[in-house]
Amino acid sequence: MHIVLVGGGHAHLGVVHEAARFHRVGLSLTLVDAGDFCYSGMATGMLAGCYSMADASIDLAQLCAAFGVRHIAAQVLDVDRQQQTLILSDGQALGYDLVSFNVGSVAAHWSPENSRPEGAALWPVKPITELSRFIAVFEQSLTAGISPSVTVVGDGVTAAEVAANIAYRVTAAGLQPRVQIQMQGPTLAKQLPAGAQQALKHYLLTQGVTLINQGAVTASDHMIWAAGLQAPPLMQRLGLVNHPVQGLAVHSTWQSLSDKRVFAIGDCAYIASMPLAKLGVHGVRGALVLTRNLLAAAQGLPLKAYRPRAFYLSILHLSPSMGLAVFGRFWWLGRYSRYVKDWIDRRFMAAMRP
Repeated sequence: MHIVLVGGGHAHLGVVHEAARFHRVGLSLTLVDAGDFCYSGMATGMLAGCYSMADASIDLAQLCAAFGVRHIAAQVLDVDRQQQTLILSDGQALGYDLVSFNVGSVAAHWSPENSRPEGAALWPVKPITELSRFIAVFEQSLTAGISPSVTVVGDGVTAAEVAANIAYRVTAAGLQPRVQIQMQGPTLAKQLPAGAQQALKHYLLTQGVTLINQGAVTASDHMIWAAGLQAPPLMQRLGLVNHPVQGLAVHSTWQSLSDKRVFAIGDCAYIASMPLAKLGVHGVRGALVLTRNLLAAAQGLPLKAYRPRAFYLSILHLSPSMGLAVFGRFWWLGRYSRYVKDWIDRRFMAAMRP
């Protein structure tokens, strides 16, 4: 029996690491992904110069080779569920018995035609490869002694992180930050406790970041689109129950509501009975359940449900020496929070590398 993993996301890295369990029962694994794994947890740290793209990436071909998993460097363009075949960008038609999608998310409502100040370059915050392209252009300006004006669109924690790290990087270069957050609503980072919201807002203001209302953008050199995330278009082409933003509807077992041969996890899917925030923590913690359930489905055994924790630790990277940690209604803004996040992120990457 052949199981295909589409996308090298957090959860599928975990499945690849457990490949021996599949091989022992006669199952073959193939991972299809055209690029490398890029860890979103380090993305904002890249803006501040704390990490390089190499620090935040894993070579999927090398990883698969280490665990005896076939790797195909291609994209899935379409799916023929009747024939149980994936149509790949390299022209292949790849058959499957079970297929799992872990293809992440893209910037919501983003397109190059979105309204922006005249002459501004528009960058989506995801995929991370696009953000790395912005960093390269941004660093060229700083090297030339120029502080480019940057508008970050969004009012969530990602927009706040992006703006804070850009402002830090400009200041570290000895220049004056010209960074603003174009709010999409009345509250910044409304998912945070009230005290944490106020502390974050105060910190941004002290770092030279301006908060403005929607429609009040002035001339800008760069606009970074961080106004939420949505599932990639591929998920809508499966012909299964899905939501255009949330992605493929699945049971708490990560199995599709309408096709038992299809699984999905991470930002490209949502558990219909308990929608979760699009956070990497669910992909990491859900990987063990996905592994078990792929094995069980292949052998006709009962599946296990994913049970998310009531609370989980979330840490915003605001600069090389500042982080905002949140656990339930408790929060802490300071140097220690940043160090804890760095330790967690580096430990995760070390564990996932072959």
